Amino acid sequence: MEVNTDAVKELIGKRGLKVADIEDVIKTAESSGKKFTKKGTNLNMASKRIGDVTVYAVYELESGILKKKAVVKSAYSHRVKLNKVDHLAEESEWMMGNSPVHNATLNLEYMTVVRSGPGLASADGSVMMVEEYLATKTLAAAEGLFEKKRA
Repeated sequence: MEVNTDAVKELIGKRGLKVADIEDVIKTAESSGKKFTKKGTNLNMASKRIGDVTVYAVYELESGILKKKAVVKSAYSHRVKLNKVDHLAEESEWMMGNSPVHNATLNLEYMTVVRSGPGLASADGSVMMVEEYLATKTLAAAEGLFEKKRA
């Protein structure tokens, strides 16, 4: 795995993420095939629940001499649990293998509060993810509000 720029390294640090966790996400996605690939590109998005946090890696695979190398473009996380798909909508710009990934309404849970929210899901609903803008803005704000209310 390679973090391709100082800016990405800084972003990972600011978001409190560990490089080892991001490597784990990528290795798991590559071995299981549970990753989304943006149509017509080499850009992949993968996630893994590590403890109470879902960690995401956005990366490209580059062919090397001995094996493919993952070049990390971004990484992010959230603590909200993605429980299940409430509704599948239109196809998104992502694929999982040869199957389209759908925009979806997901059942989200945080601190025992359950709400519906937007996300992405495989056609069978077995793999669910949220994109970076949603995790770093909307979900982060909601987590902060719930924590403040509980304090």
